[in-house]
Amino acid sequence: MTDVELLATRASDGLRTLLGRLASLAFGLVIVSGLIGLAAYASGFLAFDTNAWPVVGAVICLFPAAAALLAWWRIKRTQRVAPAALNDLRAVIADQQSRPAMDVLIDMDSGQRIVSTSRSMTDLLRQLKARQTDWPALVDTITAVTTVPGLVAIAILGVIGVGALGTVLLLIGLLS
Repeated sequence: MTDVELLATRASDGLRTLLGRLASLAFGLVIVSGLIGLAAYASGFLAFDTNAWPVVGAVICLFPAAAALLAWWRIKRTQRVAPAALNDLRAVIADQQSRPAMDVLIDMDSGQRIVSTSRSMTDLLRQLKARQTDWPALVDTITAVTTVPGLVAIAILGVIGVGALGTVLLLIGLLS
């Protein structure tokens, strides 16, 4: 196995592992945020007698679940094209101009946290987007790796906010 083949295989395996972990996290977050959102939505019916709550409450309470679902969908879509990213990785590694940026992918098995990996891959993504027509699968994969942590953070913060709102609404509904 040549050096390029070995490096491409290691980087591809690292990306697939990262995508698998992100998919598990996002799917679990879809379930948790959906349940908390539904509970908060139901609590709103106890607290409010207005006709506006069904629409406003649905938007507020399902927003975190929507962010988590978008993250999960983006990962699943990317996992379908990830095998094609191996060929793109071979081409990028062989291209000497892209070599410094590829060090981020080659170091995937270093145990870095996902968010720090996402930040370092943003520079790589900028370089790859310039040649998106040459390496579309790799650009899609790196795009998912760099955007999904933000969506997951939005979902987590949303779950905390919606959970607090649901608690307050439940207390108002029980006390009134």
